[in-house]
Amino acid sequence: MNNYRKVGIIGGGAWGLAVASLQNSSKVILFSRNNIENLPKNVSFITNNFEYLSDLDCIFITTPSCFFKNTILEIKNYSSNNPDIVICTKGFSQDDVFLLSDLVALHYPKSQIGILSGPNFASEVMEKMPTSSLLASKSKELFLKAKSSMDYIKLHYSTDIIGAQICGAIKNVFAIASGMLKGMGFRENTHCAMITKALLEMGDIVEMFGGERETTFSLAGIGDLMLTCNSLVSRNTSFGYDVVKYGCITKALTGKTVEGYNTSLLLREKNTHSQIIKAIYKILFEDAPTDILLQAIF
Repeated sequence: MNNYRKVGIIGGGAWGLAVASLQNSSKVILFSRNNIENLPKNVSFITNNFEYLSDLDCIFITTPSCFFKNTILEIKNYSSNNPDIVICTKGFSQDDVFLLSDLVALHYPKSQIGILSGPNFASEVMEKMPTSSLLASKSKELFLKAKSSMDYIKLHYSTDIIGAQICGAIKNVFAIASGMLKGMGFRENTHCAMITKALLEMGDIVEMFGGERETTFSLAGIGDLMLTCNSLVSRNTSFGYDVVKYGCITKALTGKTVEGYNTSLLLREKNTHSQIIKAIYKILFEDAPTDILLQAIF
């Protein structure tokens, strides 16, 4: 199976740079609003001139979920050759179309879609640390091409694009809970109780949206949950920690993209039955005390 010859990466944040660094295609274009230096030799930088999208074989989208819809609307008129689309964003669309894959399918009906999701800190990917991730797609050909086109990462295949997206998005809310527990001074016993219940609730939510519970035991599920909840390197975990530390949500949000913040609101509107997510929503949006988190866990 041949790899992709020409690849585009949308988004010049840490994750966009990390995904770009994995590519071995002969032509890789990184689209970003900010100037970026010291890129790999095969990566070209372009300041969001989307005309260069016209002949790409695959587009990796790494922009935060709050900008995802606008990104799709911006680029759809420039890529007329039905490229494969790999979604590297972990979150939900903030409108009537909930799953990011459904939003892409709406505007790229002839493109194959993949979901890249797993326990991958961008900084470690950039350092070429051994890394694994799940690539979910209905197209095995997309998976094989992506696998051939990316170095320093072990990709595992799944057809469950719904489950992969749900796991990747909601683990950010559980990570906020983890950070709050750390900020409240609780240690390993409490922390592991939270992660165990989070995994059970993750499975329930995946099934609620039509995904496969088995995906919660994959790299996109428990793998990403363990990574994110166990490290303050995670922006969601550090946000939860800062909420307790500062006692001020606005201050904790300053200068951060916290996907779990909006995700907790969106999931509340979907009426999921996760006790942990309900508690996080009440703390963030209803000024409830952080103590209710313990009630949700135990």
